[in-house]
Amino acid sequence: MASVKQIETDFWAFVAKVPVASRDHGIIYITRPWGTQKYIIRKILEGQARGIRQHLVHKGRQVGASLILQLWTAYLMFKHPGFQGACITDDDENREYFRDVFTQMALAAPGAPLLRIKNKNQLAWENGSRLLYQFAGIRERRRQKLGVGRGLAFLHATEAPLWVSASIMAYLRSAFSKEHEARCYVFEGTPRGRNDWYDIWTEANENAKLEAQALFAAWWLREDYAFPKSSAEFKKYWDHRFTVPERRWQRELERRFHTTLRPEQIAWRRWYLAEQAEGDARLADQEMATLPEDGFEATGQSFLAVEAVRRCRRAVAAAPAPQHWRYEY
Repeated sequence: MASVKQIETDFWAFVAKVPVASRDHGIIYITRPWGTQKYIIRKILEGQARGIRQHLVHKGRQVGASLILQLWTAYLMFKHPGFQGACITDDDENREYFRDVFTQMALAAPGAPLLRIKNKNQLAWENGSRLLYQFAGIRERRRQKLGVGRGLAFLHATEAPLWVSASIMAYLRSAFSKEHEARCYVFEGTPRGRNDWYDIWTEANENAKLEAQALFAAWWLREDYAFPKSSAEFKKYWDHRFTVPERRWQRELERRFHTTLRPEQIAWRRWYLAEQAEGDARLADQEMATLPEDGFEATGQSFLAVEAVRRCRRAVAAAPAPQHWRYEY
């Protein structure tokens, strides 16, 4: 069996030859993947090497996760003849979008096997590999139609926080292969408060006995989410001081991830809060979480800010035991 490094090198060589459509630059070739993309693939491969086959990716917005996982899908479909997989989206519109994007990749990839079937429900190649397309609508969830009657060696579930539940996960897992050497199941998405995804992701993060791992593809792993010091944005948003939440981020990032944010990144994050999230700190935390738990806070206005509540809790915990007095008249 090839090593993590060998598979990783082979995958990135494959990616560099596949033209993809980008939002900002039209047709491009990914020759310099973002840190978020490299992190996701490296962690999946490391997990696979340890026997972990389910990968739950908590990600920020626009970090390239869905795109790189579509390329990962194509790589596995072409590399392993007879590979049986599925892509599940949150709705029919996204299913059609993902299907179109992936079909273009599959047709343009050099050396790809010829397509045998191409319709809205599946793509099938002459090498025997097959990718089903489904969406997690209300009817499909209630009738447990996701993956029904089919064994899966591969799954890419996108926008998973919008539709997964404990029962759906259990149902899908019953269809997973227990023997295929390349079996791989990836769930990814941006959290939407403390829903079922929070429980599933947290359990995988805390229970080492599960055949699943919780991954955090944070915005700060993407290199261009930072303003150069010479830019007007950096000069506007960096004042040479850290706010209270930013100091907490630095402590926790150092402790848990062995990294800290540079001023260029802090300036970008402040810009995102002010100009993209319109000053809504909870929305910014949900879409661009700096720490994993930040992304699970529900959006919306509250009487007390999250950091104020945390400060109160710390103060109460550190306060001395109260003295009680009894008065009699």
